[in-house]
Amino acid sequence: MKTLLFLAFLATSFPGHAADRDIGTIVATEKAAPTAPKVTVSYVYDGKSQLFLTLGNIAMNAGTKGIAGTLFANKSAILINPKERYDDTGKVEDVNWSYTIRYVIPNVKPGVYTLVHDDTAAEGVDRITRTVLDLTKAVKATTAVTFKDDATKKPGEPAKQKEEPYPDPPIPQIKPETEVPAEGATKAEPK
Repeated sequence: MKTLLFLAFLATSFPGHAADRDIGTIVATEKAAPTAPKVTVSYVYDGKSQLFLTLGNIAMNAGTKGIAGTLFANKSAILINPKERYDDTGKVEDVNWSYTIRYVIPNVKPGVYTLVHDDTAAEGVDRITRTVLDLTKAVKATTAVTFKDDATKKPGEPAKQKEEPYPDPPIPQIKPETEVPAEGATKAEPK
């Protein structure tokens, strides 16, 4: 019996052999495709191990019910490759919406990390968002990252010439929310 349970565990633990598991949660939906060439990255880090990461303006199919894919964190990078998870009705052809997605990442040690959010496996505009997160202490911050549109060509279009190699993006200026309050909020007083 133990062997059977172990084999069942192995069969559902490896990519390609398991039902898609959610790696993130949809927290907001705008029923229109993203128009701005920016992705907002908001994060809260407790200074010890727990990272709450929210990305806004992510293009995905309108039939999306959850966020599957892969999420890895190592000593210097956090790599997220989301893809849509659908219910029994499936995807909606040629309709993309803008989503805000929240990820909860445990066991992140203090340090400086490169965040790479690669949504090329998802429907919609293919783009890779890369930014630097300073998690050396407890922090709550928001930044906007301009992405380079790497959309795949439409059927019948000639292949686009890519610039090789893409340069690394500049390190963004991250402004803590205590310095720049959100619209309608008041500035937090220092402790």
